[in-house]
Amino acid sequence: MLAHHIPANLLEIGIVLATVAQCLERARQCEWSASLTNDEGDRKFLLWKAQQWMKLAEEKERQAPVRSMA
Repeated sequence: MLAHHIPANLLEIGIVLATVAQCLERARQCEWSASLTNDEGDRKFLLWKAQQWMKLAEEKERQAPVRSMA
């Protein structure tokens, strides 16, 4: 299964350093990879991971400072 090939600490490092745009891109990549795999376990993991990246992007958007138009 794919999940066993990615060390958890590397996923955490990526999550900490990623910007909103990077989170959305990683979610897209996970969804695309899920559409290509024939392994049901890998597909479920990739779709779950895509959801996690989307949630993180939403959290980062909420935490971003509001910029004034001035």
